[in-house]
Amino acid sequence: MLHSGEDSRWDFKVIIVFKNSEKAFDANLTEPYKKAIYPDTEKLKKDEQHRFELLIAHWDVMVEKIPL
Repeated sequence: MLHSGEDSRWDFKVIIVFKNSEKAFDANLTEPYKKAIYPDTEKLKKDEQHRFELLIAHWDVMVEKIPL
């Protein structure tokens, strides 16, 4: 068993491919899904805030695809 600190934990990368640039930058893209999965939006906001309060470390790493 490996025991290590929070900053050296395993992470994973997710790649999302959009049909076009309009979809990629649509600020409301996830709204229909959120409403279907979480009909109580106030509870969702509260739960998301609590989840971030529990984090020890958080960062978003932007990855850019560069053609070779």
